[in-house]
Amino acid sequence: MKKLRLLGLLGVLITRMSFAAEAPQSFKSYLAQKKHLDEGISLALHHQSKEALKVFEELGGKSNPVAQYYFAAYLERGTGIRKDRPRARKIYREVATAIGAFAVKGDAVSQYTVGSMYANEQGFKRNAAKSAMWYRKAADQGYAAAQCDLGLQYANGFGVRKNYGKAVTWLRKAAEQDYAKAQYSLGVMYAYGTGVKQSDVEAVKWFRKAAEQGYADAQYNLSVLYSKGTGLEQSDTEAIKWARKAAEQNLAGAQGFLGESYEKGIGVAVNYSEAAKWYGKAALHGDTLSQFLLGQMYYQGRGVKKNYAEAMKWYRKAAEHGYAAAQTYLGVMYANGEGTAKNEKEALKWYSKAANLGDASAQNNLGFLYKNGTGVPQNYATALEWFNKSADQGFYGGQNNLAIMYLDGTGIKKDYNEAVKWFRKAAEQGYDKAQNNLGIMYAKGTGVKQDYEEAIKWFKKAAAQGFVEAQRNLQAMHAE
Repeated sequence: MKKLRLLGLLGVLITRMSFAAEAPQSFKSYLAQKKHLDEGISLALHHQSKEALKVFEELGGKSNPVAQYYFAAYLERGTGIRKDRPRARKIYREVATAIGAFAVKGDAVSQYTVGSMYANEQGFKRNAAKSAMWYRKAADQGYAAAQCDLGLQYANGFGVRKNYGKAVTWLRKAAEQDYAKAQYSLGVMYAYGTGVKQSDVEAVKWFRKAAEQGYADAQYNLSVLYSKGTGLEQSDTEAIKWARKAAEQNLAGAQGFLGESYEKGIGVAVNYSEAAKWYGKAALHGDTLSQFLLGQMYYQGRGVKKNYAEAMKWYRKAAEHGYAAAQTYLGVMYANGEGTAKNEKEALKWYSKAANLGDASAQNNLGFLYKNGTGVPQNYATALEWFNKSADQGFYGGQNNLAIMYLDGTGIKKDYNEAVKWFRKAAEQGYDKAQNNLGIMYAKGTGVKQDYEEAIKWFKKAAAQGFVEAQRNLQAMHAE
C-alpha cells in the first residue's frame, strides 16, 4: 500500500471572510463569543467551509482575533478564497499580540492557536519549543486539537525530544474525543507499530472512525487496506467507495487510486476515459505517478485522443520530480522525434538520469546509444556495462542486447554459450526478437547442439507475435 504518513504540524483548518481592522477585542467580549467561535471551528473541522465562513466573518468583523487568524490561514493557503499570502502574513502579525494575551489568561483555544503560530511562523518567529509549550497548556485543559498536535510533535521530535510513547498517549486522548486528525494519526501509529504494538485491526478501527467523519487521508488509507485485505476482509467495492470519498475532497493519492482502478478494472468496469479523468485530477495536484500514467494515456491514446505533445508535457513533469520511468519515456520521445524534433543529446540526458536511478529499460537504451555512437562517442565497454546492468535486473531488452554482444564479440570475447543463456532468458519472457535469435542458435547449432525441432518451436513463438523475420525463418525451415 502507499506509505501512510503522519500529518504535518499545521494545526488549524482555514476559511474565508472579509473584515476591517479594528481596536483589539477585550477578553470579556471574546469569552462572550466563545460558543459561537467554537461552532465555527467545529464546522471548519468537518469541512463545512461555507457555514464556517459565515461564523468567522461575523466574529472577525467584531475584531475577534482568533476568527481573524482562521481567515488569514484560509487566505494563506487559498482555500475557498483567492490566495494572498502577503495579506495573510500581515493579519497574523496584527492579531498575534491579542491572541497571545488571551492565551496568557488561560484560554485553551488561544493557547492552541499561539502554539500553531509558533509552529508555522504565523505572526511569531518559528519556535518549536514555544509551540510545544503552548500546545501542552491547551492539551492539559483537554483541548483535543492541542493534544493531537502535541502528540505529533513528540512523534516528529519537533520542539520536544522524540518520544513515540508520549506521542501515542496524546494522540489517544484526542482520538477518544472523536478528533478525526488524531484518530487518523493513531491509525498510522498502529499500522507501522510506532509507539504501540503493530496491529492492522487497530489501524483499521481508527482509520474508520476518522473516515466516517469525512477525514480524507483516513478515507484513502481505509480504501487501500480494503484493496489489500489488510486488517479486514478484502473488498474492491469498499476500496472504491472510500477512495471516491477522498478523491472528491481532492486528495491526489485517492484520485490516482481511482484512475488505476478504472484503467485495470479493479472494483469497477474498465473505463479508460474515467481513468484518464482521475489521473488528470491527481496530476494537477502534483501526484508524480499520476502525471506519468496520464502521459501514458496520451502517448497510447487510451481514454483520450493520442497526443504526443500532451504526453511529453506530463512525462516531463514526472521526470523533473525524479520519476525514472517518465525520464525513460521522455528520452524515447526525444530519440524518436515524437511530439518534438529528434534530439539525441536530450535522449541521452534523460536516459542517463533514469539509468542512474536504476531503471532497467533506460539502462538498455543507454547501452544501445553507446554501442551505436548515437549522440555520444561510440564505446563498446560502456555499452556492455549498461546492458549488463539492465540484463541483471531481468529486463528482456538488455538480456537480448547483451547476448548479441557475446555473439558478435563486441567489446567482449565471443562466447556462444553466454549468448544462448541470455537469449533464452529474454525468450522465456516472451520477447519475440530473442525467441527468433534463440531459434537461429538452435538451427545453426551455435552455442547449443543443433536441434531443428527446438529452432521451429522458438520461431513459432516469435512468428505468432507477428515477428516477420521469424515467420520467414519458419517458412525456410519447412521448405528444407
